[in-house]
Amino acid sequence: MTESQRHLTGEIISIGDEITNGSILDTNSQWLSRELAELGVRVLFHDTVGDDLAAMTDVFRTAAARSDVVIISGGLGPTEDDLTRQAVAQAFGRELVQDAASLEHVRNHFARRHRVMPESNLIQSYFPKGATVIFNPNGTAPGFQLELDRKEFAGTGSCCLMTFPGVPAELKEMWFHSAKASLAQFAERSGLVRHYIRMKKFLCFGAGESEVESRLGHLIRRDHIPTVGITASEGIISLRILAEGESEEECIRQIEETSEYIRARVGELIFGEDNESMADVVCRELRTRGLRVGTLEWGTRGLLAARIAPDVFAGGTVESETREITKAALAAACQQSRNEGKVDFLLVVGPYPKTIGHHHSTPCDHSVQGSAEETVTLRLYDVKRDVLYEEEHSFGLHPAILDTLFCTRALDLLRRKLTA
Repeated sequence: MTESQRHLTGEIISIGDEITNGSILDTNSQWLSRELAELGVRVLFHDTVGDDLAAMTDVFRTAAARSDVVIISGGLGPTEDDLTRQAVAQAFGRELVQDAASLEHVRNHFARRHRVMPESNLIQSYFPKGATVIFNPNGTAPGFQLELDRKEFAGTGSCCLMTFPGVPAELKEMWFHSAKASLAQFAERSGLVRHYIRMKKFLCFGAGESEVESRLGHLIRRDHIPTVGITASEGIISLRILAEGESEEECIRQIEETSEYIRARVGELIFGEDNESMADVVCRELRTRGLRVGTLEWGTRGLLAARIAPDVFAGGTVESETREITKAALAAACQQSRNEGKVDFLLVVGPYPKTIGHHHSTPCDHSVQGSAEETVTLRLYDVKRDVLYEEEHSFGLHPAILDTLFCTRALDLLRRKLTA
């Protein structure tokens, strides 16, 4: 492949000891990867570097030598461990120069809050020589863009390096305010091939990961185009379609063909797409139909009620003692739900088998686990039709996911009846 045919590649670098030591989770890299994909940049590397000048300098030089686009988040604050601007300057032999407009912005930021600006904040108005400032409307840490000639690294072409503060809200605002458009212009100037990447995710519930995979056959093979990944978490099976091509139309065609095949094989298990939760889907259905649901819970202790949006929630009751579930008992629970408005459905979870004890009083204690022979009953009472639906589910689950899974099962029971 010649230089003009080569795909535009990207690298994302997150800065901070708080990330490398596990104190916080890096969400910026995930978000930036999706944004770069929309611009046709194929991200090949994610790096995380602690607050160490030598390590940062080394990683920045390596990234600029191998990637056309390098995005750095974090390390632009005023404290001694914020070293991104210094590391960039050192890595590429640039002196730091002060930008008068940025200094005025930082000063005004403090003045509007009637606070005295510490001397340490002066560093936030300095940038590597030749850099373009990326304005930060709501913070004291402007970013910067630096275009590098790769002849410095015995290479060819250019690298666009961008830095942002690590605060996600500030990063996203700066990205949409100016940085995204600027990077798109660089991509056009580079003359490299845009590598389009588009993604779609189906969310399934009601069958295990192996059963879903067996239904899809060749689709899960590593060499399939587009690639389809499958993962399971707390009973939810995610099917991720990743399409790559030379045009957006090609990606869309791949996704549509694969989506049709998935729906034909596991359609009855699909409850949502992309980042929807089961509660999101159920609440939307209730809202569309002008319906409300109440809850009656034992084992889940109000966790089911907490998942239901207020505008479709008719109230809930948490029981601590086992009692017989009869139509009269359900009617009494419905009456209590009516105190906050009409109720069309009542979702009932439990009670859990007595053998489990009060396992959830110590959520980190996973020593007690339910038996596969024991079951929990889920009930859905259709108030208007005076119809009671019941389902039995195995209690043989790990305590860490027990309550979450029964909440999802209850919501799925309601979803299936709403969309039947």
